[in-house]
Order: sequence, then structure tokens, then C-alpha cells
Amino acid sequence: MPTIIHPSAIVEPGAVIGHGCNIGPYCQIGSNVILAAGNVLRANVVIGGHTTLSDHNDLHPFACLGTKRGVGVN
Repeated sequence: MPTIIHPSAIVEPGAVIGHGCNIGPYCQIGSNVILAAGNVLRANVVIGGHTTLSDHNDLHPFACLGTKRGVGVN
């Protein structure tokens, strides 16, 4: 399965997106984030900071990982 990034998603330069990931609408991925293969980020997921996810996670809408106070991708 190829990697799919929705056109409304924001993936900052420097982020590493593994094979077969599916990044949904309005997701935000910070520059220091590493997503291994097969991760699914549903709508409005925010991942920031120095965050690494292993293979095959499924993050549901409005999940927020690696951020201060749950805001932004820094």
C-alpha cells in the first residue's frame, strides 16, 4: 500500500513518513516526527516534538502527541 497524504494535511520539512502511512485531512506533523510503516492518522491528528511512532498505529480524530498543552506542532 502506498503512502497517502491528504492535500489539507501539513507535513513539515524534516518529518519522516514511512511506507504505507495514511495521513488524513487537517493533520499536522512536525519536523522532528518519525512515523514508521503503516501508520494511520485519521482527521485532525497533531504530532509534534521529537516523537517517533512504531509500525501500524491507528490514531483517531483529534489525537495530539508530543506537543505542549496540546497546541501546535512545536
